[in-house]
Amino acid sequence: MRRPIFQSIRPDDHYILSHWDQSEGSAHVGWGSHPELDGARSFQQWVLMASPRHPFLAAVIATVLKRIDDFDAFQYVRNSWSAVIHTTGEEPYTKAILNVMDQHPHRLVSMERDFDIAYSIFGSSGRDVFHHQKLYSSYALQTAPLIRQKWPLSWFFSLISGLRQLSRAAKSILAAEQ
Repeated sequence: MRRPIFQSIRPDDHYILSHWDQSEGSAHVGWGSHPELDGARSFQQWVLMASPRHPFLAAVIATVLKRIDDFDAFQYVRNSWSAVIHTTGEEPYTKAILNVMDQHPHRLVSMERDFDIAYSIFGSSGRDVFHHQKLYSSYALQTAPLIRQKWPLSWFFSLISGLRQLSRAAKSILAAEQ
């Protein structure tokens, strides 16, 4: 934050929404674009500003709980990052709000421009994209489902997780020997 947040909040603000900066030269071009949103850009969820009990948050919670209940671990066996985005991330957050957006007060802003808030702790040099990807690359290495599964699926995914870890270790040993 480069200035006090209350300098940017208006008395009539009930909910602040923001998209990723897609302008040419932005470090975040392409971020927040998900095919499941049918061409809509996702809303950022790294900053949430809402009046108490705003209906957007109730809609988001209901949507995420439904997605957890309906979670299909087999759909995301090879991609934990997608499991996060589709179950608890930008996609359900955005879809839930879009479904009720016309019914409730809100303001769409640019966090960077209107609030002078930078996304990354690493600055705005473009290096923040590299650091962001490095910090969150662990999603790609996950072998357990995002949502804990009931028996016997829990056993099955534990077995798969162990086999993947064994495979990675074997590859690492073989690569070191060459």
